[in-house]
Amino acid sequence: MKISANRINLLNAVKTASRALSNQKEMFELNNLLLEADAGTGIITITGRDPHTQIQCRLCNEHVLEGGSMLIKPVVAEMLKLLPGETVEIGINFCNELEIRGGSCKYGIPFLDSKNFPRVKIPFPEDFICVKGINSIIKRTVFATDPQTQELHKRSLQFVKLSFANGQTTAEATNGLIAALAQSPHGSDGKLDLILHEKALGILASIVSPNDELYVGIAGNYAVFMKEDMFFSSQLYKGNYIEGSKLV
Repeated sequence: MKISANRINLLNAVKTASRALSNQKEMFELNNLLLEADAGTGIITITGRDPHTQIQCRLCNEHVLEGGSMLIKPVVAEMLKLLPGETVEIGINFCNELEIRGGSCKYGIPFLDSKNFPRVKIPFPEDFICVKGINSIIKRTVFATDPQTQELHKRSLQFVKLSFANGQTTAEATNGLIAALAQSPHGSDGKLDLILHEKALGILASIVSPNDELYVGIAGNYAVFMKEDMFFSSQLYKGNYIEGSKLV
């Protein structure tokens, strides 16, 4: 692999994709980011995921001299932050390390083979709607979930229901003791219901701004949120759900 990229664009992509990482003891590959470079299309892709949620960031205006893929540690973000200059060059050095160079400075870091990374190929949704202002409505309801419950019959208490209809977005959640219901007039241009884990929604709220427009759809058992060059997906909850709105 040999690429040249805008340092800030690459830094932001690494930081965003890293939001999906969690400390996995059984699948240590998920503690790393998947870096892919396609010499044919010139696209650089950074992917981070846990067992249920995936974030993929694409850089389309960089230079891919040699393609390839590898697993890199999220500490790369700190290196990109400290390097000088507008552009960085990335390749493999004679020590078989990933070398990141900017100006007269360079870092070397070990990398892993990407062959064991559990890629999840989620198709583009056939239908999607456009929504706005989703992060604030998530923050006003996600606190009412119970992420610590271990009882199977209470698993739905870890989830938030998002409903898009009639130009309005509604979020609701309950932990069995308290319930939260929030509505946003920013709304959407279609109708859709999603039930997603509180952790996944917390990640989503952290990587989008209040004014972002997101395109949202369903592909198989996944909810998909898209904006510009960011692709966020998370598994849907399909079991019985206690609607917080009925308790308010």
